[in-house]
Amino acid sequence: MKKSPAVLCWAMVALVASCGSGDVLGPEDVAGTYVLEATTGFDAAPAYGVLHLASNGELERRLGFGEDEIVWKGRYRVRGSTLEIALWPAGTPDDPSLYRPVEYDAGVIVLSYGRPNDGPDITEVYNRAEPD
Repeated sequence: MKKSPAVLCWAMVALVASCGSGDVLGPEDVAGTYVLEATTGFDAAPAYGVLHLASNGELERRLGFGEDEIVWKGRYRVRGSTLEIALWPAGTPDDPSLYRPVEYDAGVIVLSYGRPNDGPDITEVYNRAEPD
């Protein structure tokens, strides 16, 4: 099965995990709705973005570009003080093997990943809007 460039791009995510003070986190500490506040690296920045982490470990990421919306599904887990997420395009088979650590600190999640066409890395900064 051939994977899309977006899936391959996400699979190559290389991030340094940073979870504030190093305290042990639980799902209840990170579950909630996060709103996209800043981006870098996009050719055309999204008009909006939402990242929802449910208390059952499921997540959903929505990015809006004009009239188009891109939806990703996934799962997250907390290991000690590290938040890890796995994302895949909605409507495709689940692939939890793609877990990668992401930056998390005091209600801010930073996703960083390379681009399939060798452009600058993309960074998305989400701020927690409300707990789950």
